[in-house]
Amino acid sequence: MANGGISQGGAKGKRPPRRVVVRQLRLFHHTRYAGVALLQRAWEALGLPAVLTAAGIVRRGHSAAALAFAQVVKPLVEARSQQQLVARCAGDELVGAACGPLSQPACSRFLNTARFAWPALTARITAHLQTRRELRTRPSGLLILDDTILEKAGRAMEGLQKLYDTAKQRFVRGYALVTLYYTDARGAYPLGYRLTRRRRGRPARKAPRGKIALAIALLQEARAAGVRARAVVFDAWYCALTLLHTCDALGLPFVTRARSSRCFVVDGRRVTARTLTRRRSRFRAYPRRGLRAYWTPATLPGYGAVTLVIVHRAGARRAQVLVTNLRRIDWAEILTLYERRWAIEPFFREGKQDLGLNAFHERRLQGIEGALTFACLTAVLLTALARLYPATRGYTALALRAQLVAVTAMLVYTADRLELLTDPRAPLLAIAMAETRRRRASS
Repeated sequence: MANGGISQGGAKGKRPPRRVVVRQLRLFHHTRYAGVALLQRAWEALGLPAVLTAAGIVRRGHSAAALAFAQVVKPLVEARSQQQLVARCAGDELVGAACGPLSQPACSRFLNTARFAWPALTARITAHLQTRRELRTRPSGLLILDDTILEKAGRAMEGLQKLYDTAKQRFVRGYALVTLYYTDARGAYPLGYRLTRRRRGRPARKAPRGKIALAIALLQEARAAGVRARAVVFDAWYCALTLLHTCDALGLPFVTRARSSRCFVVDGRRVTARTLTRRRSRFRAYPRRGLRAYWTPATLPGYGAVTLVIVHRAGARRAQVLVTNLRRIDWAEILTLYERRWAIEPFFREGKQDLGLNAFHERRLQGIEGALTFACLTAVLLTALARLYPATRGYTALALRAQLVAVTAMLVYTADRLELLTDPRAPLLAIAMAETRRRRASS
């Protein structure tokens, strides 16, 4: 339950309280965020503190691992700023024990430390996750490249750009975040990110050219980290020859969409994608899927042989031309792979609303990249939580925060240990803790 009282059991018709051992705590009375104990277990089970140390994320005074964990759980304990995070640690015993004594200057210095390469840390964590059975990538998985705009109203932030938001149909001030995302049947999580930076002497409308270079860097880092995938999927904006050749060099098949002006050589004739969508006699209806489609082999000038799938959905104004270098594959499978590209959109939405992806207030790019790194790490931790505790699978970040993390519990010192007494009416947390006890007993 979110903020209710604690059922003490003993009354007729009520189950006794659930218990789970919490280590390294002092004697406290209660907590409003009992799920922080499970988050800390998942954090330690993944070996992330050791990864931080290996990456050189160490500090004198405050523990760097504790500061990093505090930044990861910040959106999950309903803190929208560093001030609110410090208040949560000071006002809640369990959060304070997990994150240690914090101060706003310590958190700001931690994020803005110049020697911490935050994007490189995400690459190191991705490589570490490939050694973990719970989160390693699979050959059947899918890599997704996409970007989103992080709109900010402040003008004193370093590197702020004027960007065109296609959803709002107007220019906004903010940052363009290029993200490489992984998804499979077990879950999904971000592998890395980059922020576009405006080049001097170039207008803002031409600045996004750097997205192709950033996408290439993300793919190269992922392959160097041992990431495996069935293919990489991206939209028409990233359908550039340099990126397609990079996918070939890395051994990654691609599925993308061509712009209407893209030229191909089909049956010995040079035609545009728009022309291919107008060949109505070649379309075949597929009523069960609600579309008409056909496929054809083609040659992409400057690249080589590709397969084109032209799809016209019922009710759509225009048809789409999908491009892939996959061989001996049915057109329906190509369409299914491209449709899975939308798996990154829930991450962008939840990231901005519930994971703190857009809730940073740092002015320097170093601090902004630190905040984005820990927002992505929060998504990784929630995916790991679903793998470690099957009861939490299928829940959104908002539901996990409300039903698993923000749950009131009693902290009681018994038998030389401190235990959490949770209310049985908080079923998700109770089931997850029961899984912990069963795992501990079996080992």
